[in-house]
This record gives sequence, structure tokens and C-alpha cells, in this order.
Amino acid sequence: MCTIDSRSLYHAIGVTSGRIEQLFQRGIIEIKDKPGRGKSRRWTKKEALDLLLLCDLMELGVDAREAAKHIRGWVLYADQDAFLVLSTGKLWEVIPTTERGAATAEQGEGRAVHKPGCIQSDIVKKSDLSAFLSDRRRHAAAVINLQARAEAVEAIWRERYE
Repeated sequence: MCTIDSRSLYHAIGVTSGRIEQLFQRGIIEIKDKPGRGKSRRWTKKEALDLLLLCDLMELGVDAREAAKHIRGWVLYADQDAFLVLSTGKLWEVIPTTERGAATAEQGEGRAVHKPGCIQSDIVKKSDLSAFLSDRRRHAAAVINLQARAEAVEAIWRERYE
């Protein structure tokens, strides 16, 4: 598997080694490669893309620990672009209580509420993005094109290995 050393990766994505070392020390990021003292870490493409997405979210003002939660489990689609969407608004609901033994309320039957400080993340296909962002319950959203960021990482690998 082709990997890239830390120095080359940090230079390519425009971050300092000190900033990334802080994230390692705080346990916010972890990669499979655990080199000995004085040796450079080696990053896989997926790990590099995770780091790039984390840096994107931190640049948007999202706390590093919070950002790390939202970059887990992203997917790319073969047929169209995928977007990582972080949003806030009346996206949660309070489900009404029911009498013991009665049927429970269904999702959507509750009262929509805003939970200040809570951010929801979703992976949204390009074909669904407009409708997703038009949902009036969303107060604010940040959108990152996952395919574009994956292509940026691919370019780093091509430059390194071609």
C-alpha cells in the first residue's frame, strides 16, 4: 500500500507539524502507523483525507474534538458527488409520552426542538443536496464536497508516486 510521510503530507495540505502533533497528543487523531522515536509517520490515502477533512472543519471554526466525530464513516459514491453537511436547527424532536401499554409515537409526531451547540452531520448525494439544504428546520449548514477533497488527496499521491 502506498503511503506518504508526514512532512510531505503536511506541506501538501498546508498545515504545520506542530498543529497536527497537538491533535495526536490530545488523542483527536490516530493512524495505523506507529513509528519509533525520531521516525516520520506514514499516512494512507484514507488517513490523509480524514486529516484534510478535519482541517477543513477546524478552519470553519468547528472544535477539533467535535470535528473528529463528524469525519468518521464518510463515504464516496461512484455515480455522483457526495457532500459532508454539518447543520444545526430544529433537527431533534421531543416525543410525547404515551400511556403504559399504548403504541409509542412515530418519528415526526414529536415537537421539533433546537438543541443549542448540537451539530448534526450527514453524507448527502449531490442529487439530494438542494432539497436537504432547503429543509426549513435547518438554521445553518456547512458543506464540504467529499469528492473534491478526495481528488486533492489523489493529486498529492500522483505527484509523489508518478
